Amino acid sequence: MLKQKGKFTDFLFFSFTLITALSIIIISFGIFVVLFKESLPAMNKFGFENFIFSTEWDPVQESFGALPALIGTLITSFLALLFATPIAIGIAIFITEIAPPFLKGIIGTAIELLAAIPSIIYGMWGLFTLAPIMSQDVEPFLQKTVGKLPLIGKLFEGTPLGVDLFTASIILSIMIIPFTASIARDSFNLTPSVLKESAYAMGATKWEVVKDVVMPYSKLGVLGGVGLSLGRALGETMAVAFVLGNLNQIPKSLFDAAATVTVKLANEFTEADKDIYLSSLYFLAFLLFIMSFAILAIAKILIVRAEKK
Repeated sequence: MLKQKGKFTDFLFFSFTLITALSIIIISFGIFVVLFKESLPAMNKFGFENFIFSTEWDPVQESFGALPALIGTLITSFLALLFATPIAIGIAIFITEIAPPFLKGIIGTAIELLAAIPSIIYGMWGLFTLAPIMSQDVEPFLQKTVGKLPLIGKLFEGTPLGVDLFTASIILSIMIIPFTASIARDSFNLTPSVLKESAYAMGATKWEVVKDVVMPYSKLGVLGGVGLSLGRALGETMAVAFVLGNLNQIPKSLFDAAATVTVKLANEFTEADKDIYLSSLYFLAFLLFIMSFAILAIAKILIVRAEKK
């Protein structure tokens, strides 16, 4: 009797966990189907390639293209990674290899608190605090220094208003630092102690242990964390909406206002009064979904490979 009851309990437990696991796949597939279905009118009218590479966004003439929004999304996300990754890896190295025990808990908690701050708070802080600092001090300084260099100086042309790609990228970088740092820390902790102890026994310094043992062993996990952070940056909306400007153009400078897919969706979805306008916004969301899904899938594969290794 007890054996039959145990089997029945196991069956219920298995069924419940299976349903919860499959629900994630069903929800993801459902989102894909809805976005694809709502995007069909825009796909049929503009075509996949023409929509992606067109710079037009004219609701009056019912002509739409995704290129400026896609480029703005990629630029802000790439710059955010460029700013955040070295800082996050430095934090992870300090916590795992250098910090005394009483500091590890404090810094780890601080990272978690940084990740818990709502994005709209970041956006308000960026608009009312960071943007004035950028426009009055940081961006003019960059124009007077780095802006004088050939070729690179082109990136720092324009009027420093503080509401631009550069400020949005800095906000994004602050937001994704906790994610990269946490995953990098976990990856570093996967390095077997015997490898580090062997390196120290051979006379290696702490820097050499980190550079030649810890980093090579955990590089796939760190890359996976960077990929997950990139997915977070691609999908961020409110923080970027406050400081980007939402100007539908291909930016020529880091100090230009621009648009991202998420910002355009947030600002224009309620204004879409025509079916093709609404379908074009769904098409943008569909492209972002595919891009984010692909990046997160690659990042997850890298993390799993690192754990198996």
